[in-house]
Amino acid sequence: ISLVMKTGKRVSADGFAFIYHFGKDSGGHTPAHEDQASALTRFAFIVSKKTDKRATVRNRIKRILSESVRHLLPSLSVMIDGVFIGNKGLAGLTQVEVEIKLREVLKQLKCLD
Repeated sequence: ISLVMKTGKRVSADGFAFIYHFGKDSGGHTPAHEDQASALTRFAFIVSKKTDKRATVRNRIKRILSESVRHLLPSLSVMIDGVFIGNKGLAGLTQVEVEIKLREVLKQLKCLD
């Protein structure tokens, strides 16, 4: 996580920020198959106390982000390490709405098929 936070690029969307770093496997090669790309892709989710004092609200935001990423993981075409930073804007959204926003951001980065 610290490497991504230090050297990664940042994209902001309504409700969250996404810091990412395109990864390579241990041999320094990009994977040949999509199955390898999704297997070697890692994500972290951060929601600070500034967003909401209540842990239940922060955990709900993390669960929604995590579930949305899980749905999009099979369609990723590149290996990527990413950190999602949730904001107050996600608290009132459904999982489907968050997934649509995530899909738009990942398409912008050319990570989806």
